[in-house]
Amino acid sequence: MKQSGVTLVEMMIVVLILGIIAAAASPFTSAWTDNAKVDEGAAALEEAVGRAKAAAMRNTAGINSGDKAASRLCFSGAKIKLVVPANATSSLTCDLTPVWSATISDKVTIKADDVDWQCSCFNNRGLIANPKPAVCDTCSSTLKFKFKSGDHLEDRSFH
Repeated sequence: MKQSGVTLVEMMIVVLILGIIAAAASPFTSAWTDNAKVDEGAAALEEAVGRAKAAAMRNTAGINSGDKAASRLCFSGAKIKLVVPANATSSLTCDLTPVWSATISDKVTIKADDVDWQCSCFNNRGLIANPKPAVCDTCSSTLKFKFKSGDHLEDRSFH
């Protein structure tokens, strides 16, 4: 009596071949995910910069000086926050309630001026505020950023 089908050995050989193919493809998928995380982080920061400029030019606090910050972007714990002062005399710290926020992958690092990016301040004209005022002295004075996730590194500049 003849039986049809596959033997256990043949089945194990097929599973072994599929395992080898999956192991060989794994490094390629991690590069794709690293690239996607960087793109997602860059897109979130680009949106944040646009919103911060708009909020600064809207100037709901009534700030008259071009050297004083009218909005501030803060980055901490994979979260980008946009904060604005309540009025022209109130302090503009990252502890304020955000008017907008976005969360990016915690695997993504953002650098500006070759140090970890923490914040950027914008004046009432939507330009990077002079980092000399005490509230913005630790903030970046550029909109050129380096994003990194895994082995993927990418430079982005926002205007």
